Amino acid sequence: MSIPALLIKYAVDSCTPDQVQEVFEHIFEEAIVKNVVQLNRIDSRNGRPYKMFFIYFKNYNQKLREFIQGTAQAGGTQTVLYDDPYYWKVVIAEPRTTNPRVLTHEEKLARKIR
Repeated sequence: MSIPALLIKYAVDSCTPDQVQEVFEHIFEEAIVKNVVQLNRIDSRNGRPYKMFFIYFKNYNQKLREFIQGTAQAGGTQTVLYDDPYYWKVVIAEPRTTNPRVLTHEEKLARKIR
């Protein structure tokens, strides 16, 4: 069974991957964060930059299991207070299902790809 990744959908622009890793390793009481991937975004409503973070783990521990179970029971979202009063809304990242293949001519036309 693979370990689910977590996703912070919206973080202020000043947040860093190191900060995210430090917070989650503190919460889970162990250095289990494998990787934090940062995506830079622009808010379409106000034009301000923000970040999204995917958090990947090396292994499970009891605290991570409880967090993931609690997320499912809490309607899919957990709130992590990382620097009072600042918090992140955290969800379980949905794995992308991909089907790598070469597109047919018809598929390229349908997608308007030259």
